[in-house]
Amino acid sequence: MKRKLATFFAALLAIQAWSQSLDQPNGPATLERAQGLLRNSQPLSKSEKQERAQEFKKLLKSSKEMLLAEAGRGNIESMFYLGASEELFRANGLATPGECIPWLRKAAELGFPKAPFELADFLSRQQDLPKRMEAIGWYQVGAKIGDQTSRRASITALVKLYTYGSSDLSIRRSVIEAMKWADYGAQLEGIETEDFLSSYGMVDPHKVPKRQIRMQ
Repeated sequence: MKRKLATFFAALLAIQAWSQSLDQPNGPATLERAQGLLRNSQPLSKSEKQERAQEFKKLLKSSKEMLLAEAGRGNIESMFYLGASEELFRANGLATPGECIPWLRKAAELGFPKAPFELADFLSRQQDLPKRMEAIGWYQVGAKIGDQTSRRASITALVKLYTYGSSDLSIRRSVIEAMKWADYGAQLEGIETEDFLSSYGMVDPHKVPKRQIRMQ
């Protein structure tokens, strides 16, 4: 009987701790609140705009502090949001260039589904050629382990890169590679390859005009 009571109270304490944690603010939720203020399209007076701007900055600063603390404790979701939001933090004077990206890379390396595509997208826009070339590998990872949206975005990026080639990423046009990824995307969504290409604004890699090819 004593053992059963001990087990019951241990379970009760665990449930209470879990329910209390739901009420506690965290980095991703606070970041979402801040971004929600930007999305609000209601007309505002000048004073209301100023108040909202102040609230936004306050929430954004709090979210970064929370994300940093949570990421430091090993929370992969917080690692992702901290890294993926670097440009937003930088635009508001809350981060320096490259400060948060290592967390995005760590989230990708640990397998957070959204991270590989976001990291690839970031790397593809860098001035350093080795970093841009590294983006291809992360697009390929994102195509395999991403959530549905990130996986589709990664596959679409790969199809387009191989369809046209890319001098920025030193990728030569390859119809074979483009079709391989298009077929893979179509298979994942259970549709024909032609429908997959047209549904997401891509052309048949076989039918690209020569003037649109960026690297042969």
